[in-house]
Amino acid sequence: MSEVMTATPQGWSAGRRRLALIALAIGYGLNTADRQLLSILAGPVKADLNLSDTELGLMGGVAFALFYATCGLPLAWIADRWSRANVIAIGLGVWSAFTAACGVVQTGAQLFLCRLGVGFGEAGGTAPSFSLVSDYYPPNQRGRALALLNFAAPLGVAIGPLAGALITEIIHWRAAFVIAGVGGLLFVPYFRWAVRDPSEQTRGEDVVAVAKLAPSERRNGLKKLFRSSTFWCLAIGASFSSMVLQGLLFWLPSFLERTYELEIIERAIVFGVTTAVAGIMGNWISGWIMDKRGSNRRLYVLLPAVAGLIAIPIYVVGLSASTLWVAVLFIFLGMILTFAYSTPIYVAVQHLVRPGMRSTGIASYLFINNSIGIGIGIVLLGFLSDLLTPLFGNDALKYSILASVCLYLLSAAFFWLCSRTLERDWIDG
Repeated sequence: MSEVMTATPQGWSAGRRRLALIALAIGYGLNTADRQLLSILAGPVKADLNLSDTELGLMGGVAFALFYATCGLPLAWIADRWSRANVIAIGLGVWSAFTAACGVVQTGAQLFLCRLGVGFGEAGGTAPSFSLVSDYYPPNQRGRALALLNFAAPLGVAIGPLAGALITEIIHWRAAFVIAGVGGLLFVPYFRWAVRDPSEQTRGEDVVAVAKLAPSERRNGLKKLFRSSTFWCLAIGASFSSMVLQGLLFWLPSFLERTYELEIIERAIVFGVTTAVAGIMGNWISGWIMDKRGSNRRLYVLLPAVAGLIAIPIYVVGLSASTLWVAVLFIFLGMILTFAYSTPIYVAVQHLVRPGMRSTGIASYLFINNSIGIGIGIVLLGFLSDLLTPLFGNDALKYSILASVCLYLLSAAFFWLCSRTLERDWIDG
C-alpha cells in the first residue's frame, strides 16, 4: 500500500525554502562549472597532454557521460528511498575530489579516468536536486522555482571557465582544477546543513513526508514510464536539443579562439557573459510561460520545438559572421532559445511519474539525454572537426558546429509526436 502525504515541507517559511533552493543552486552551479572547466582549458590541456580534437571530445563527452548517465538511475533509486540531500552531498564531495585530481594528471588516460570520477559524483546531484525543488513548491510555482535552479547551469558554465582562465593566466591550468575541486569540498558541510529532504523528520521543524510507495508500485510505475511513447519521444527530442547545447558549451571557446583569435581571458569573458545572460533569460522566460500558460500541457514540448526551429537560422548567421560582435550577438540570441528547452522538459518529466518517484523519473530521462547529448554530442563535433580540417583548416570547427544545429529539426519532430499524447499521460501532483 502507498502512504500518500503532502509533498510540501509544512511550517517552512519562504526564507527557509529560499535558503535550501539557493544551496541546491550553488551545488548545481559547481556541478556545471567543474564539468565545463575543460572547455576553456582545452588549448593548454591539449598541448600539454598531446591530444587531438577527437580525444579532447572523448575527455569532455564520453569520459564524463559514461558514469554520469549510467550511474544516475541507481543513485536516484537510492535517493528516492533514503535521503536525496545525503545523496547530493556525497556526490558533491566525490566530484569535487576528482575535479581536483584532474589537476595532477600526467597523461590522457589519467585524465579520462578522473573525468569518469567527476561523472560518477555528478550523477548523484542533478535528479535529486530537481526532485527536491518540486517537493518544496506547489505546481503553480514549480516552473519558476525550477527555472531559478536552472539558472545555476549557465552561471556555472560562465563563472567556472572565467575563473579557470584567470587562474591559468596567473598560475597554471592544473591549479584551476585543484582550486575548483577544493572549493567544492569546503562547501559540502554548509550544503548539508541548508538542504533538508521532506522525508526527514528534523528537530524543531514540522516536516511532512512525501508520498511513500510500496516496492511493487515503484516497479510498476517504472515499467509504465519505460513503456510510454510520451516519455521516449520527450527524452529523444530533448537529447537532440542537448547535443546542440552541450556541443556549443564545450566547443564555443575553441571556436572563438580559432575563428577570431581571442586569448584565453578574452574568450572566457565573451563566452561567460553570453552563456550566463542567455541561460538566465532562456530559463526564466520558459519557466514563466509554463507557470502562466501551463494548463495547456502540450506547450511543455511545443515551446522547446519552436524555440529550436527559430534558433537554426539565427545560429547560421552568427557562426558565419566575419565580425566578432555580430557573431556574438546572434549566438547570444540563439542561446536564449537553446536554454529555453530544459525547464519545461524537467517539469513535464516529473508529471509522468507519481510523487515519490521523481528522482527516478528524472534520472531515467537524464540517462537517455546525457548518453546522447553529452556522450555523443561533444565527441561527434570533435570528430567532425578533425575530419573537416584538411578541407577547411581552422574553420573546420565552425562547420562542425553548423552541422550540429540541424539536429533541431529532429528534436522538433519528436517533440511534436510527444505533444499528441502528453495530456493523456500527465499525472497531477
